[in-house]
Amino acid sequence: MAGLAPWAVFDDEALRAIADAFLPPKLQRRYATLLRKGEEGHLSAHEREEWEVLKQQYQRISENKAKARFLLDQRTKTRMVKGNSG
Repeated sequence: MAGLAPWAVFDDEALRAIADAFLPPKLQRRYATLLRKGEEGHLSAHEREEWEVLKQQYQRISENKAKARFLLDQRTKTRMVKGNSG
């Protein structure tokens, strides 16, 4: 997974917080509304811009969650190996 080196500074608690992150409820509702309207072909120009911004935020959160989970899994595996070899 690319770009993980800067993430190594985060402790497990911070990584868990990132892994559990979601869009705030208000933005989740707006995301769902715009998704539905977009599927129906009823987005205004302003809504299309808003939709693009929300998609980017959602994608960034999803990528961060994946990186955090990956690092937590790697740390867990490392601890298990160290625990079994000692």
